Amino acid sequence: ENPYPAAVFDCWSSLLWVVEHAAELGVDGTRVVVAGDSAGGNLAAVVADLAAQSGLSALVGQVLVYPGTEMEEVFPSEREHADAPVLPSRGMRAFVRLYLDGADPYAPTAAPLRGSLAGATIPALIQVAGHDPLRDNGVFYADALREKGGDVTLTEYENAVHGYLSLPGVSPPARRALAQTIEFVRRVTNPEISGEPGSQARSDA
Repeated sequence: ENPYPAAVFDCWSSLLWVVEHAAELGVDGTRVVVAGDSAGGNLAAVVADLAAQSGLSALVGQVLVYPGTEMEEVFPSEREHADAPVLPSRGMRAFVRLYLDGADPYAPTAAPLRGSLAGATIPALIQVAGHDPLRDNGVFYADALREKGGDVTLTEYENAVHGYLSLPGVSPPARRALAQTIEFVRRVTNPEISGEPGSQARSDA
């Protein structure tokens, strides 16, 4: 009902509202983290990029869980896992058509991998699933942010499928992924917590 760029505007205005009303909400408006999975990971990446471009210093971290960062190109993981459960390739392409509704698939606020990558200045945790057609969207975005000097932690749960985070009782990696997310958020929101910035890991869980 509300195709691109409506969601981008909603997310961006929501971030600005939270920062502006931080005192009213009882939160620290100078240490904000955006997060999302799948299509939400796309929006979180876009918002982080917009924040960096606009000089919004309140954003200190971004958590992108199996994010969609490209709208047009077919990456190897999509060909390899075209018939994967939960999200097959045909589903990906249908969602892209519905979301864009004829808009430019290369627009940076639609496909952050095609953008300025200004968001590399904001620490990122990117988690992907090994049996997910979207896997390379996350891996290639992590690589692109690193090339720009970004503090990026990339974790691949090799035996997981798209959506594993929403299935904590079924998918073993879900609890580990959540624990890693909590640890990351604590690190980027608390300067006193020391941690090794930027890493890459694979997990068989």
